[in-house]
Amino acid sequence: MSLANHATNPILRDPAEQEVSPLELLFDLVFVLGVSQLTRHLVARPSWRGAAETLVLYLPMFAVWMYTSWAATLYAPTHPRARRMVIVVMLAGLFMNVSLTRAFADAAWVFVATFLGIQLGRTAWMLTTELDPLNHEHFVRTLVWLTATAPIWIAGAAVSSRLRPVVWGAAAAIDLTGTWLAHPLLHRRLRSERAEFGGEHLMERCRLFLLIALGETVVTPGVALATAPIRVTTLVSGTLAFTGTLSLWWLYFRAEPIAREHVSSSVDRIYASRMAVNGLLLIIAGLIALAAGNAMVIDHPSRDATVALVLMLAGGSAMFLLARTWYLRLVFGTAPRAGLLTVTVLAAVSAAALAASALVASLAVVAVLTGLVAVEHLKATDQSPSGSPTSSP
Repeated sequence: MSLANHATNPILRDPAEQEVSPLELLFDLVFVLGVSQLTRHLVARPSWRGAAETLVLYLPMFAVWMYTSWAATLYAPTHPRARRMVIVVMLAGLFMNVSLTRAFADAAWVFVATFLGIQLGRTAWMLTTELDPLNHEHFVRTLVWLTATAPIWIAGAAVSSRLRPVVWGAAAAIDLTGTWLAHPLLHRRLRSERAEFGGEHLMERCRLFLLIALGETVVTPGVALATAPIRVTTLVSGTLAFTGTLSLWWLYFRAEPIAREHVSSSVDRIYASRMAVNGLLLIIAGLIALAAGNAMVIDHPSRDATVALVLMLAGGSAMFLLARTWYLRLVFGTAPRAGLLTVTVLAAVSAAALAASALVASLAVVAVLTGLVAVEHLKATDQSPSGSPTSSP
């Protein structure tokens, strides 16, 4: 089955084309602003409510990036109509991302208007581009789900800021369910096996966006370092923040070739691509939490570790590792033991770190992450056919 009949419809992309266009890279930068805004929001509100608000805002922000990146995988980046669509979404996305830190204050309507305008407008536009029957049916379903939750998003903007997280949380949960289940409708089932899809291109988009998001775990602690007093504890906490980021970078790009191969060789590239993007959702959420936690340690390394701080450091890292382990289990059928054991150790470290300072809590989490890197590196070295170390990611 052909998903993208680019020979007869010039707006559609050749599924074999993997290159990411400069416009798509610019689009990603707009949404890195969203990641940065959410990290700032969490640093300013290190509480259960602050975490809930950050999550409620993160889900729609990531959904806009994901849905638009998926659309860009279907369309030729050089076609004028496709380029205009990305530019319009990018402009609206800029205002949406700018409003994130004030969405629970005076910018609720800006956030909702831009979010719904993007999601409904882009999906409706896609239905005018003569997609193949399979894709057309899927985006009809997507539009039905998005339209169903639109009144809830609007109601959330209308209620008080105290109730807004609950109302928007319900809308975000429904939208997330639709995304994970591919927007099902009763008695209408779609099959995407053996359908053509530019999975390699979407994986490259995920890779580049992840790299930029990893940059946030450098930038946010870096800003904290720039304003912190020059002390030994400041230098140590900054080094730990960078080491933790480096460990997660290594772990992700160690597994990334496996994910690429899985998508390119799968009989259902659409399903494999969906699972990869779903994993990225969890990974970037973990990076936001970790970046916020590192910034807080740099600001006050000698303070007692709080539950919020420990959950950001250890919980963010665990979320990253669980997403990675889940995807590797999807590929191989079994979950890597080292990853699951590391998550268990992080949980134990979290409990013990509550009796220590913020700097010690950071040290404990980074020690666990570097330990996993060492184990996986040694394992790869032992499995190398020539007996020599494998190349680093």
